[in-house]
Formats: sequence, C-alpha cells, structure tokens
Amino acid sequence: PSVSKTGTLKLHWKPAQAELPPVPSLRNKGTFWHKLDLPQIDAKKLVQLFEQKTKEPPAVKRLNGEHRVQVLQVLPLKRSQAINIGLTKLPPISVIPTAIMKFDSLVLNKEGIEKILTTMMPNPAEIEQIELKVAEHPDMPLGQAEQFLLKLSQIPCLLERLRLWVFTLDYKNCEKDIAEPLMDLQLAMKEVEESKTFRTAMGMLLIIGNT
Repeated sequence: PSVSKTGTLKLHWKPAQAELPPVPSLRNKGTFWHKLDLPQIDAKKLVQLFEQKTKEPPAVKRLNGEHRVQVLQVLPLKRSQAINIGLTKLPPISVIPTAIMKFDSLVLNKEGIEKILTTMMPNPAEIEQIELKVAEHPDMPLGQAEQFLLKLSQIPCLLERLRLWVFTLDYKNCEKDIAEPLMDLQLAMKEVEESKTFRTAMGMLLIIGNT
C-alpha cells in the first residue's frame, strides 16, 4: 500500500523582535508579550489541521507498455469522480469522522456538512461492494472515494448526526429571525394596552355601542 508523508503548511511568518522601550518607566513594566499567559493547545490536532500530504506513488504494474496504478476502485467512475471533487473542499479524510462525532465546526464547516449530505453519503449497496472487494484483495489500498465512504459508514447514526449538526448551526439565525418579530409584537401589544388614548377611545366606542 502507498505511504503518505505528512508535513505542516508553510506559513511564512517572520520573527518579531521585542525591543524594550527607551523610557525607564515603560521598560520596568516589561513588554506585552512577556505578560501573556500561554494557553494549552492540542499539538496533535494542530498538526492535523495544517498538515500537507505528499503521497508516495502506489504500486505500479506495467501491462502492454502502460502503467496502471494498483488501487482498489469499486465505485462507478461518475460516482467516484463526484466524491473526489467533493473531497477537495473538505479537510483530510482522517479527521472527518472525529469532527462529525464531536460536532467540531473548526474542522468541518456548514458548507462541508451540506456537501456530504447532498452528494457524498454512503449507501448500503456501495459499502457492501467495497467490503467484499477489500476481503478479496486485502493487500490492495482502497481508492480515495472508497476510503471516504467506508469511514463514513462506520459512524453511528450518520445521517441523523449531520442533520442535527446543520440544525444547531442554523438555530441561532432561526431564533433571531423569529425572536425579533415576536419582540416587536410584544412591545406593540404592551404599548396598546398601556395607552390612555386607546382606553378612552375604546370606552367611548363601548358607550356608543350600548346606547
């Protein structure tokens, strides 16, 4: 199977020189950077978020003068291409299942979730075919699209999780859209209820109606 080398993306940062200010009173206070409390970070997750993969070419077999990559491709070409195109917009396959399990929007955003829901969900027939081919050829690596579907299929209640995740991301906007008109209505009702002019007008209307 092919082995992927990983490294982090180059950010091209330049070192900042923290020089002490010339004024003695400011120099005694120290610089802003020396007063910072450094937070605890998950270095492993940071590497995953900024990793840059360089894939080693998988095993190649020469047949009739042609080179053929030896990966296990089970899906129809059109389906495989659609998933591979979708994967270019998503984080690495290795971090997606954990992000879905934890509802981690820093790794997978709403656009990515909706992309999976609309065009990249595994179906039982596909998973059955993939697992069958893996059993027949255990030494061959799966194609990228097949790997992705197989990993997703191992997530419990995948469809329900993704739908719930989208709902939670939309909830604040939905709440705001509903809450503002309701607040306006409540304020209007209170204003009408406390209006002396309205009470007087309704009283006159009642008297005239009962006369």
